[in-house]
Amino acid sequence: MVEWGNYAESYKAIHDKLDEILTKLDYPADPAVQDVIDRADRLLGRVYGSQGQQLKQRANTHELMVQLVHQGVEYQAGGGGASGLVQCQILNEAGDAWINEPYARDISDRAARDLGKVDVAGFDVPLPSGTNEIGKVQVSDISKTATAKKIDLTSTGVVHTPASGKKIRVKGFAWSSNADIVTALRFGTGGDLLFAIQAKGVIGMNLIGANVEGAVDEALYGYLSGTGTMKGTVLIEEV
Repeated sequence: MVEWGNYAESYKAIHDKLDEILTKLDYPADPAVQDVIDRADRLLGRVYGSQGQQLKQRANTHELMVQLVHQGVEYQAGGGGASGLVQCQILNEAGDAWINEPYARDISDRAARDLGKVDVAGFDVPLPSGTNEIGKVQVSDISKTATAKKIDLTSTGVVHTPASGKKIRVKGFAWSSNADIVTALRFGTGGDLLFAIQAKGVIGMNLIGANVEGAVDEALYGYLSGTGTMKGTVLIEEV
């Protein structure tokens, strides 16, 4: 029982105690006191962003739906229409401005060139020692179809004569000899012997990637050092 004269002090004490209790409920300092409001929301599948809005889930999934918005306009990934992501920006070389880049670039080639590597027709081309220059490189077109020319000789003779202003490039060959004589290919009547065999037998070789060729207007010969036969095929390209 509160005496009438102490009513004001008693009321104030009760009021202060209620404030203390409410404060502890809002801001639990005691680790045993837990705020269950957020946990209840999460158990119900509700998640709130930094602005206090509830974030949505993508339909029929457990994923949060995230939408890119610029000045109130939602963008659609992959482009299409005025609100599509049709461009991206990259920092320029000077580092002082952003520029539109309409498509992604393959930087692997630039990386290789920065390392001093140059690729031609699938093969690394080395740089001449002590220089930054690429020397004269001659690359055979391995995708071009060669022309087969028959070899059927009993003495030195012409296998093929190129068209005027052209030269012959040998890309492959195979022939057999039935005698113990030297058989070979050569350009012109007095050229060096190429791929010679010293006795009867068979020889064949694929020259893809190599450039074994004669001079302009120079015929390709089959050479026999004595009596016998030279039969086979040579694959050529006129260049």
